[in-house]
Amino acid sequence: MKSAVNIMNGPTSSVLRFSDVTERRVLAAFLVAPLVVPIVFSASAFVPFHWRDYFTTLLVMAFYVLPAAYLFEILLGIPAWVIFRVCHLRSVVAFAVGGAVIGLLVDIIMKMPSKTVGEWNLDDILYVGAALGSALLFRVIAPSSTSQSP
Repeated sequence: MKSAVNIMNGPTSSVLRFSDVTERRVLAAFLVAPLVVPIVFSASAFVPFHWRDYFTTLLVMAFYVLPAAYLFEILLGIPAWVIFRVCHLRSVVAFAVGGAVIGLLVDIIMKMPSKTVGEWNLDDILYVGAALGSALLFRVIAPSSTSQSP
């Protein structure tokens, strides 16, 4: 019986272990998933009384929102992924709930400097929607199982 480690014949072997593929997909998921955030925040361009050019709004949002999205992914997303892996949580519902919770946390953190934590408005749903979309995209990209063989 061969283990995943013994499948490779040498350092130049073209056979990849499943864990190598899994790690690459997880890395790709961490790099791609935050790209949903400026798309969600640009949705305000479609509100009738704020009607603006969507593409321009998307570019502006990408410039301002993407650095924060990647920062919060490092601060909250990576620990969430570790918890999900340790607890073997792989369902879409778990990722959706986790993303919504992360979105609420980001909303609260962003309100702390202005001391408006107790104030809620309709823009708060953008944080939840952006994190939820990012978490679901992460779930689509990252593999759902790590115990399979190639």
